[in-house]
Amino acid sequence: MSNTFIIMALPNALSEIFQCIDQKQDEFIERFNEAISVSANAEKSQDTTGVIEWVDKLLKSLGFFTELKNVEVVKLDGAIHSTSVIFGSSAAGHCPNKSTILIYCHFGFTGIQKEDELGNHLQNNNFYGNGILDLSSIIAWLNTIEVFETSKIDKPVNIKFIISPKETESNTGLSNLLISEKDCFLESKECPPGERNMAVMKK
Repeated sequence: MSNTFIIMALPNALSEIFQCIDQKQDEFIERFNEAISVSANAEKSQDTTGVIEWVDKLLKSLGFFTELKNVEVVKLDGAIHSTSVIFGSSAAGHCPNKSTILIYCHFGFTGIQKEDELGNHLQNNNFYGNGILDLSSIIAWLNTIEVFETSKIDKPVNIKFIISPKETESNTGLSNLLISEKDCFLESKECPPGERNMAVMKK
């Protein structure tokens, strides 16, 4: 008894997306390398401002309206300092006919010990550094949005972002901020959490 396989053509939109990803592969790798460099430089001063500003600028370039919200963080030694959390939503506005997903991402310092140039974060087609996975999730989402924009394909959902330094998750500052936004930024009743934010959103 012979097996019969049916080969179906990809939808045009999906083909365009894959083609765009292939065309932008080098650009996306360079973007990730740049993000690692910004994070590694920030590690030296333990200052997350550079990373926040870099991500904020990229979000705006992709058509998002962003706000930087201040959060107080208490360190292990008891010292208190302020950092920023990015709240981002589409500048084109909310489409009532689409569901809304909330994407929460956090980042830590990449811990790159090398003093070398950008290219040395990439060896044998692999990236190295503590916190790479967290940083890569942010870049992957932004690259995905850019592909849709470049291909002029309508996104099937409304998208909102909350992006914060990892240190905020163990402090009450972020929880208090989310509670204060429940009737504003987080008012969408159909806004399920995406990415790695289940524990944070339960707070």
